Order: sequence, then C-alpha cells, then structure tokens
Amino acid sequence: MPGAGISSAMSKKRRLLIVIGVTGAAAITGLVVSATILARQIKPYIRDQAMDYLRAGFDSEVELASLSISMPSFSSLKLLLTSGSGARAKVTGEGLIMHHQGRRDLPPLVAVRRFSFDVDLGTVFKSPLIVPHLSLENMEIHIPPQGERPNLKLSADKNFWEAARSTVFIHVVDIREGKLVILPKDSKKKPMEFDLHRLRFESAGFGVAMTYDAELRNSRPPGEIRSRGTFGPWRSDEPGSTPLRGEYSLEDADLSVFPAIGGILRSTGNFEGALDHLSAKGQASVPDFHLKQSGNRLPLETQFELVVDGTNGNTLLNDVFAKLGHTHLWIHGGVIKNEGEVRRTINTGVSIPRGDMRDIFRLAMRGPPLMEGQVALETRVQIPPLDQKVREKLVVDGRFWISGGKF
Repeated sequence: MPGAGISSAMSKKRRLLIVIGVTGAAAITGLVVSATILARQIKPYIRDQAMDYLRAGFDSEVELASLSISMPSFSSLKLLLTSGSGARAKVTGEGLIMHHQGRRDLPPLVAVRRFSFDVDLGTVFKSPLIVPHLSLENMEIHIPPQGERPNLKLSADKNFWEAARSTVFIHVVDIREGKLVILPKDSKKKPMEFDLHRLRFESAGFGVAMTYDAELRNSRPPGEIRSRGTFGPWRSDEPGSTPLRGEYSLEDADLSVFPAIGGILRSTGNFEGALDHLSAKGQASVPDFHLKQSGNRLPLETQFELVVDGTNGNTLLNDVFAKLGHTHLWIHGGVIKNEGEVRRTINTGVSIPRGDMRDIFRLAMRGPPLMEGQVALETRVQIPPLDQKVREKLVVDGRFWISGGKF
C-alpha cells in the first residue's frame, strides 16, 4: 500500500535523524570533555616543564613557594579547536630557591623573590616550550668555589637529563635588582659581591652563549659598572667555569675606601675567561690620585693586563704601564691573600727609567717638593698584611740613580 511505504520511509528518516543527533551530541560532548581535560592539564604541565628545566639545566634541587597561572578568557572548546594559538597565559611565581647538586652547606645557587613570564598556549605541548620573555626580581646568585662541589649522581638516566635541558627555550631574561656573589675557597674569607641593578640576557639557541647587557655596582672600590658581552653556555657541573667575555666601563670608583690612597677612578676595557677566573685588558685614570699621608694630588693614567681569581679576589698584574704626573712607571706583581692571612699582601716590581723627582716628593710628602731632578729606579715593593700604617710596614728593596738633582 502506498501509505505504508510513505510511513516506513518517514520512520527510517526519523531514525536516521535521531542517530545523527545522538552522534552529533556525543561528538560535541566528547569535544567539550576533551577540551575541559586539556584546559585542566595545561597548568600542571607548565609547572612540571618549568621545574624539570630548572632541575636539569642547573643540576639543582628546586624549591618553589608558590606558582600561579592565569588563563586567558578562552572557552575550553575554542581552546581545543584552535590548539590555543594566540591565547597567552600569565605565569607568576615566588620564593624560587635552587641548591646546586643538593648542597645545603652552601648558600643556594639561585634565590629569586618573584618571577613572571607569558606563554602562548599553542606552544605548551610542543617541544621545546617557548618563553619569549622571563622577568626576575630580587635575584641572588651564589657561585660555588671551583673544585669543592660533590659529584652527586642525582639520576642514572643521563638521557632524561639531556632531554629535560631542551624542554624550555627562553628568548630574553630580564633581572631587576639582584646580587652576584662569588664564594671563596676558604669559608672564613669574605666573598666577592656585586649589586646588580639591571641584567638582560638574550639567547640565540640551545648550547650557545647568550648576549648580555648589565648595570651593576662594584663593591671595592665602590663604583658603577656597565658591561656588555656574551655569557655561557652554562656549566651545570662547574658554574664558576661558565665562559664569560665582554667589555666594561667603571665610573666614579672611590679609592678612599682603601687605607692609604684616595681619588676617583675611571676605567674601560675588555675581559674574557670564566666567572671565577678572568683576564682583563684596559686603561684607567685617576685625575686626583694621592696618598692620604701627604694629600698632594697628581694625575695618574694606566694601561694594564691582569688576571682576577674570583674565588679569592687575588689579582695578578701581568703588565702595567703607568704615568704619574710626568713620570713613567712599569709595574708587575700581584695583590694576594695568602692562606691564614686576614689582609692581602701587595708585592710588586717597579721600574722607572726616567722620572721627575718633583712627582715623587709631591706624592710622598706634604707641601711643595724638596728636590728636583731626574730619577731612575729598579725596586721591589712589598706591603705585608700587618696592622700598622703603610709607611710603618712598607718594605722596599732596590736601587736608584739621581741626575741633575738639586734642593
């Protein structure tokens, strides 16, 4: 019958529509559920990636007081359909502490009061996770003394650590108000400290040096340093051996913090080496150099090559040319703190091929010079780490010649 055929066709059509509707609803429900699960997984995934990166990249135990992730106004379904591309999550954290190789008998390798960065959700589940910009506030970096770090085996799976190193890639790091501390081998000695006003790193890829631009304050003598150069790649096994090179300028360094001398120092130059052992070349000038016992000021200009050991502050003078007033000097030697000594020993060789006697007397005595003429000098000057004034402990061993001298 025709009516029965029409009724059967309509019944099949209804069943088909019901199946399509149920299938569509199930698909939509699946999408929503999947999107919801995905949204919930993003936060712990970002946290885990960040913690793995810090543990492996710096070979350290990591502590984190708090970490919060602010998700953008993005529906879970849209997040799934677009893979999160274009949506940025804000990550902030506080109380980050890293103990190098788990050592708690030393200050933490890194301590950060607060940090923040943005991440595109479209890159979260890709490797590496891309972080365009990381901001750090009140960061302290303690460089352990070379050769005094235990060889702790934190993981037998080296492949895991190598893989973890490439889980996160940070393009730019900005540090505001921090401190760099280079710890000495002898725990009784005072470490070298530098106050960091601003430090910016820019990375070009994994396993290569980063460029940096820094503004910091030198501790002794106190003065403002501006430096640019390259840093790295980071040596997680020996942080102090991390390569460092660049150029610097030092302004308004006050020499009066030292017991015997005074004047305002300015210096420029370049350096290369590692965090705990640097070779430097440059020039320095002190327009008002003087000894405190005389007070007479003379212009001092120098060109130098030296080596600084950051683990103990010792400085070796390879080749120093100086001009004091009209007198030229060549100096070599070092400023060394020996085992068991509280202060440093100054031990230098000084050569003056043709000097002006008036410069020597102006520097050493109050009032006008008592004598004029030319002087030639070859001598060894030592100032041992004693408690007396400089003139009471000064040791001079050498010979000199005076020509055309008169009082």
